[in-house]
Amino acid sequence: MKKFLNHFFIFSIAPLLFFIALSLIPDLIPDDIPLDNRIESKIALLKIDTSKTTVIIAGDSRGERQLIPKIISRHTGFDVINIAVSSGELISTIRSIKKHYSSPKLIFVISASSWQINDGAIDPGYLSLNCFQKLSKTERIQLFANNTFEYIRLTKILFARYKNKLLSNTYTIHSARYDEETIKRRGFYSTKGQFTPKTSKLKEEVFLRSHPWYKNMAYDGARWRVFQAAFEEMANCDFRFFIIQSPVSSYWKKITSNTDVEKMETDYTDRLYHLAEQYNNVELLDFYNNDIKALDDSLYFDYQHLNENGAIIFSKIVAEIIHHPSNLTTPFLVDSFSIH
Repeated sequence: MKKFLNHFFIFSIAPLLFFIALSLIPDLIPDDIPLDNRIESKIALLKIDTSKTTVIIAGDSRGERQLIPKIISRHTGFDVINIAVSSGELISTIRSIKKHYSSPKLIFVISASSWQINDGAIDPGYLSLNCFQKLSKTERIQLFANNTFEYIRLTKILFARYKNKLLSNTYTIHSARYDEETIKRRGFYSTKGQFTPKTSKLKEEVFLRSHPWYKNMAYDGARWRVFQAAFEEMANCDFRFFIIQSPVSSYWKKITSNTDVEKMETDYTDRLYHLAEQYNNVELLDFYNNDIKALDDSLYFDYQHLNENGAIIFSKIVAEIIHHPSNLTTPFLVDSFSIH
């Protein structure tokens, strides 16, 4: 009997206690702490002069790789930095913005792609620590029911932050490394090259089914709730915000036509419009549904990201909008602006 009880505890009770302990860890850290070390590192490396009007590019990879500070600065006369990071979520961005910035002279240009509201987009790197922390215990279990490894990985990172707080009274965030060229470019990450289309309809379908942004599409759940709350928190800050729904290649439009991917992107844009129209300090720049004629497919290094030559053109358009916001229309029309 004793042997049975020992085995029962080891194989049944102990794992249960382990997962209960894991579920409590994310709630130990206050939810207003910035937890993305890449954003924090960029902010530390890219100092700004708070006495000047400054444009801060933020958000995900389509901000980091497609908006060039030097181009925007040249066309607006404003100082510009780029603190966007790959898979940078809105909730993480807002945490860092609220911690580090207060000058009313700041203008934020934030790239926020649709995967941020998809409960199925939880491959490693696609759900931030700040988002993970904002989920309820039940939501975490539901989202990671089939991805226990990622659940444990995120929880271990949060536990390490909490342990540092107990030992040193600070939530230590180790610096991310950025090469000298990226910092010289004020945070812009240059990408070169041009994509190659898939060679068959079958390969296109397989690609879309496995695309990490659109896996198991469910965009009315936990991540949408967190995104809405982050958007509202952002809009209540005393800054001007431009939210970007980025352009995509014509090839991408072709292979997603009449698919669930197209439906999700259309629905996401409608939601962004609905959120933005509630605030005077937020504008949605919808380039996904407003094609920039100058951006042909040779200017994309993959189906959804511009290469550096494309980024130059795109940056000029965004600079024109920032410099002349009075020309903005609702809904947004890119033809109201020209490239110089």
